[in-house]
Amino acid sequence: MRYGYKHRPMLKSALALALGSLLSTTAAADFIPGFAIQPLQDFGYNDSVVRDINIHGVSVGDSISGTAFDAEQQPVFWDPMGNATILDFDPYPAVDYQTIRAINDAGLMVGVTDNKGAVVWVDQVSTQIPNAGGVYDINNANQIIGTAKGLTSERRAAIWNDLQVSLLGGEPSGFDSSATAINNIGQVVGNMSTTIDVSIPVTWQNNQIERLGYLPGFETRARVVSINDNGQMVGVSNQDTSNRAVIWENGLIADLGTLGGANAGAVKINNAGQIIGVADTASGQQHPFLWQDGVMYDLAPAVCADVSNCSVVVNAINDLGQIAYIVKDGYFNQLAYTLTIAEGALANLPSVNAPLNFVTPVGAEPPVLVTPIPEEADVQIRMSASAIAITSGGEIRYQIAVSNVGPTPAKDIIITDALPKNVELIPERSTLDNCSVESSKVICRYQQLNVGSYIYVALTVKHISGKRIRNTASVESTTRDPDLVNNKTSFVTQAYR
Repeated sequence: MRYGYKHRPMLKSALALALGSLLSTTAAADFIPGFAIQPLQDFGYNDSVVRDINIHGVSVGDSISGTAFDAEQQPVFWDPMGNATILDFDPYPAVDYQTIRAINDAGLMVGVTDNKGAVVWVDQVSTQIPNAGGVYDINNANQIIGTAKGLTSERRAAIWNDLQVSLLGGEPSGFDSSATAINNIGQVVGNMSTTIDVSIPVTWQNNQIERLGYLPGFETRARVVSINDNGQMVGVSNQDTSNRAVIWENGLIADLGTLGGANAGAVKINNAGQIIGVADTASGQQHPFLWQDGVMYDLAPAVCADVSNCSVVVNAINDLGQIAYIVKDGYFNQLAYTLTIAEGALANLPSVNAPLNFVTPVGAEPPVLVTPIPEEADVQIRMSASAIAITSGGEIRYQIAVSNVGPTPAKDIIITDALPKNVELIPERSTLDNCSVESSKVICRYQQLNVGSYIYVALTVKHISGKRIRNTASVESTTRDPDLVNNKTSFVTQAYR
């Protein structure tokens, strides 16, 4: 829930709602001939975000929807006429947001829902994407990229082919990574980072990773966010608080320029080489831009009624040059639109000459072969008990915890508790999911245990005889385990009369 409507339904004043309504109606008009604005349907809360648009003009994102006291963010797609359809509607989602992040030209969409996490929609039916921590793009070959969870102890960039996950790999020890975009030939871009303020732009292709490097003079960090089918990549290169929009091509880097100010950042590049982003003007305002053929055009007059107070975020551009964007005001309102530009209409916009001057990037490294992560899993087992001493005939409750510290998931896990002969299991007071009782053994079987995940088993037994009760449990997996010492555990309890 973006602004907390569910808990604060009166957050927006009547004035704010009225201004949001005014924003919705005035922005629908075309401000300059040749720039056709298409409003995307909102559900009455003046709160929609569009994130991607495909070649057919279908756009995706999210919108607040629901009753006055239970309005929540929902994943939405809009047809070319701006009509909205909510997918996987959930009136009470537990996650902070639900959204569609990307759509390909066949209409397959990826995003996140409350009840399934990361999903892909095919014919508007969602399927969970396994081991996905986040998904950010899908290409026309239906390859999905994002970050994986549970496969290593770090956050790792990953690709899914037919919903089968593979780590892209090549990160130094201690680095996280995230994939941000993929083109239609399977080349992926993303970024590596550490806990300190470091961001390294990279690209993956053919089991190789390549460091793209930084713009000279802007070498603190950089991020790559988009790639087209020609292998051109765009993003931002930073130096302290200064940012420049950049393009990488054939191992070189170029500054895209600004609208007369100091800062800029690129957001998307299409297959025609058109680039969208945001840049500072000479007066210090931030305006959306379209870069094309060595010229940076100021889009503000085309999308804002008042250029001096223009708060616009451009998020996507398709291969026809249609742009998906949102307009914000100062009252928590944000509405989604698409912009179609007629041939020759760019001449009506303010512009800055911004020819590309390609140079050698700082910190670039040639492609290197990715070393696969060894397929092994250090599975560990621990046991605790409700008491170290009981009276004769008393009960003991054992808590068994199995964990996987990696580096890869453990498969076909078997947990075995060989109960001592002087106790008796109480099944109705035990947790026996995925477990069976075979003779005096409790055997629990699981298909997979991801890195950082746990399996818990609780067993309650009754003492029958003897003074010393020694319970032993063990775990095994078909995945190679580099340390077998921690695969067995015991607990001893004394019984007194």
